[in-house]
Amino acid sequence: CDESYPGEVVGCSPNADSCFISYAATTGNWMKGCLEENNNTLGCTHNQAADYCTCDTDLCNQDFATADGGIKCYQCNGAFEDCSENESGSIESCEEGEDACFVSYEHE
Repeated sequence: CDESYPGEVVGCSPNADSCFISYAATTGNWMKGCLEENNNTLGCTHNQAADYCTCDTDLCNQDFATADGGIKCYQCNGAFEDCSENESGSIESCEEGEDACFVSYEHE
């Protein structure tokens, strides 16, 4: 498997409760597979040495965009940056347990 070839679809064992995808920048190695009942924290970590995601839906480890599929929201704060009805801010992944986006407007 690599960035353009997702690898073969395999069935995980009945004990598997999540999938993973990883890329080690130092070696160029890609790995994808099943994880068994480890109560893994879902989500991704990215740093200079490696990228790693754990996800829990069928075929979620196809690529990093798919694996990091949690809810995403626009994020900005008009007190500190451009943020308006026409300027939405950056797209950010929400933390585990956050399940909605919100918009607020402070009237002067």
